[in-house]
Amino acid sequence: MGRKAVICECSSNGTFLIDDCIGLGLEPVVVYPPIPDEESSLIGEIRRNSEKAVAGRAEVIRASSMDEVAEDLSGCDVACVMAGSEYGVPFADELARRLGLPGNDPSTTRDRTEKLYMHRALESAGLRHIRTWKISSEDDIRGFWNGAPTVVKPSRSGGTVGFHLCRTLDECIEAYRSVSGSADWTGGNDNEPIIQDFIEGPEYIVNTLSRNGTHRVTDMWAYHKQNVGIGMAYDCAMTVTDPSEREEELASYALDVLRATGMSEGPAHLEIKDDSRG
Repeated sequence: MGRKAVICECSSNGTFLIDDCIGLGLEPVVVYPPIPDEESSLIGEIRRNSEKAVAGRAEVIRASSMDEVAEDLSGCDVACVMAGSEYGVPFADELARRLGLPGNDPSTTRDRTEKLYMHRALESAGLRHIRTWKISSEDDIRGFWNGAPTVVKPSRSGGTVGFHLCRTLDECIEAYRSVSGSADWTGGNDNEPIIQDFIEGPEYIVNTLSRNGTHRVTDMWAYHKQNVGIGMAYDCAMTVTDPSEREEELASYALDVLRATGMSEGPAHLEIKDDSRG
């Protein structure tokens, strides 16, 4: 039996990790963490659409708990634990810790995966951040509102899911009711709504790779989006092959963000807006 590479929630593009593991002489093991509502949730749908790419090419563990998976793998020769999608990040962080393998600190996972805690971490580190409040009631919205365009969305989301761009107080309140009344991407009901200042300016993707706290930028992209009603739609993204001085500053900021949010191991995907203040 060879060394195993554990992929937590091997979905969508994460299925390409199977080929990478095999190419390195490792035996891929796919772990599917529990989902509150696998049948109707977004994550469940993505998982089902990815299972054909996994079938027959990797050992599969369908987890009922972290304890179960950690016990199953504790006697195996596990080389590494990685996340195969955004949903797999918290499980991968904790499993790597349980198995004594390189990984990111589970106590700061929320700083890397939930928008509310990300911006709190950036503020604590003295870095530029977006003013972000948790919404517990409509009074929170009234306290935040300053007459400028505002964003209401879930703290845990991606791909503009649940994103609302609001230009009036009434639109903010309606967006809050919509977000708080909807299931999150796992099908659960802990979809914590947040409100943020809307930031004007070009948006970039900065992808990075980290090892033992050393960080490197692997690639950078410039987003092009379009306003569509109360939301935003992706048009395209273009690679940045010859970064300007401003874009180099943005890449440096991205590395500061990794340090502020406790990132030490593995790949990260950052989306950053560059406004008139930098």
